[in-house]
Amino acid sequence: MRARVVARSAIIGVIATLGCGREQVQPPSRAPAPPDAEHGLVIHLQEGFHRGLDAVITIDEREVYRGVPETSPVLGFAECVSVAAASARPRVTFALPGKQISWSQQIDLSAGAALGISVTEDGAVKIRQAPAFAYD
Repeated sequence: MRARVVARSAIIGVIATLGCGREQVQPPSRAPAPPDAEHGLVIHLQEGFHRGLDAVITIDEREVYRGVPETSPVLGFAECVSVAAASARPRVTFALPGKQISWSQQIDLSAGAALGISVTEDGAVKIRQAPAFAYD
């Protein structure tokens, strides 16, 4: 049992060191919430972000994220973007302009306020919606 706790602590330490020690050329940009925003949404960029490509996310045509996410091989998680939407059914658009990959859909936040976005090796965008996501 003690070895398991020590191993888990070591893994967490390595993740924290790699995540915090990683130098970013330019931090991701995030737009402020519109004044009439009432609905929270958390977008999780998950699997498939390995090639140093720009990712862009818009909510109802308002750019809320632009950055270069990098998926952690341990967690399967790259970046988390908390945003606010003016409606309970916002249109979410995701794009990797450098690969000409895009996805857009109106989502219903009553189905869950967490949206997971992954990109497969062949360039398909996979979406999962849930009340929340946990990584361990």
